[in-house]
Amino acid sequence: MFSASDVDKEAVKILRIYQPAMNADFRPSTTIGDGNCLYRTVSKALTGVEDYHVLLRL
Repeated sequence: MFSASDVDKEAVKILRIYQPAMNADFRPSTTIGDGNCLYRTVSKALTGVEDYHVLLRL
């Protein structure tokens, strides 16, 4: 669903140090940090793109 460019490399490094088991099944995904990041994340999880964050916020 997500491409390799969506993976947050810094978050992977942190997880590797503190929670290595999380990297086995999950990959942290990047989002645009503009104050709508929660809605962007939910949109990306449900649809694969961040474009529906406005509809979710409404």
